[in-house]
Amino acid sequence: MSIPEILTENILTTLSGAGVLVTGLSAFLGRVWSKRILMREKGVIEGELQEMRSNHEKSLKLIEANVRLQILKKDQFHQISKSTFESIFNRKIELYSDLLKISVQFRRFAIESIYSEIDDPTDEFWNFQRKTRELIENNRLYVSEDLFEKYVIWYEKAVAYFKAADIAGYEAHGQSYTEEENLMNVWDAQHPEYAKLVKNTNDEFVAILDQIEKDIDRLRKSIEIPLNKALPL
Repeated sequence: MSIPEILTENILTTLSGAGVLVTGLSAFLGRVWSKRILMREKGVIEGELQEMRSNHEKSLKLIEANVRLQILKKDQFHQISKSTFESIFNRKIELYSDLLKISVQFRRFAIESIYSEIDDPTDEFWNFQRKTRELIENNRLYVSEDLFEKYVIWYEKAVAYFKAADIAGYEAHGQSYTEEENLMNVWDAQHPEYAKLVKNTNDEFVAILDQIEKDIDRLRKSIEIPLNKALPL
C-alpha cells in the first residue's frame, strides 16, 4: 500500500470517528435542548393555568358575593314589606272599627230619636257627621276608594253649609265679653246651617255608612279565608 493510500485511509478513519462523535454530541445536545424547551413550555402552561385558576376563583367569589347581596336585599325587602303591610292592615282595622262604632250609634240614635223627647237632634246628628269626616280625612291612606268616593259626594254637597256656618260664626264671635259666651253665640249662629246640612245631606251620609259596612265585610272575609285554610273544620 502506498503512502498516499495509507494517509487517505487514516484520514477517513479519523473523520469517521469524528463524525460519530459529532453525531452523538448532536443527539445529546438535542435531548438537552428538548428537555429545556419542554420544561420552559411546561412552566409557561402551568403559569397560565394558575392564572386562569386564580381568575376563576376570583370570579366565583364575586358571583357568590353578589348572590349573597341579592339574597340579603330580598330578605330585607320582604321583612320591610311584611312589617309595612302588617302596620297598614292593623291601622285599617283600627280605623274601620271606629267608623263602625259611629255607624252603629248613628243608626240606633236615628231610630231612638223618633220616640225620644229631644226637640232638636241636630247636635247629635252633626257630631256623627263631624267625627266621620275627621276619621276619613285624617286616614285617607287606609280607606277604600269606594268609601272615599262616597265621602266626596257627601262633602261636595255639604261644603256650602260649612262655608255658611263659618261666616255666621265669624260674624257672631266677639259680641260678648267672655269667651264662653262668644262660643255659645257662635254655635247659635251656626246651628241653623248645621241643621240644614244634617237634613239635606242625610242620604249621602247614610251611603257613607253603608259603604263602611261593605268594606268591613270584605275585611272580615279577607281575614277568614286564611284562617279557614290554616284551621280547617
